[in-house]
Amino acid sequence: GTRGAAEMESCDGEGAGREAWNAKEASKVAGHDAVDATVVIANSPAIQGKEAFHGAMKAALADPNFKLDTVTTSAEGSKSGDLGYLNVTYPVTSSDAKTTKPMVAKGNYLMVYKKQADASWQIHNDFASPAAPAKASCFAATPD
Repeated sequence: GTRGAAEMESCDGEGAGREAWNAKEASKVAGHDAVDATVVIANSPAIQGKEAFHGAMKAALADPNFKLDTVTTSAEGSKSGDLGYLNVTYPVTSSDAKTTKPMVAKGNYLMVYKKQADASWQIHNDFASPAAPAKASCFAATPD
């Protein structure tokens, strides 16, 4: 169904979230998440709840090199119009822990949105995954 997807895209939750991250406004970043949201970031334990996420993001927001860019690659909504998801690709710039120089990581995330009682959309589940390094794959085309 596309009903929920169209509503999610029209409220521009992902774009507004990106702007909040880049403005380093923790309360606005967390404001896009439902109270009981789950956020999963690679190599980190799952973060349960808006308040825990708010605390966990402080280090990223304190990084002077932090910058997040996102591109929504697909959106889908449930037929009932109360759930939807966005597939998003991203490059994120942050400081290298050893050199403090800017470094860029690329990846993907899947954000599951749930329509709230006030008709707003909030993130219920957010799963981020770094892009794998380019290398040969058993799925790659091979010459005949």
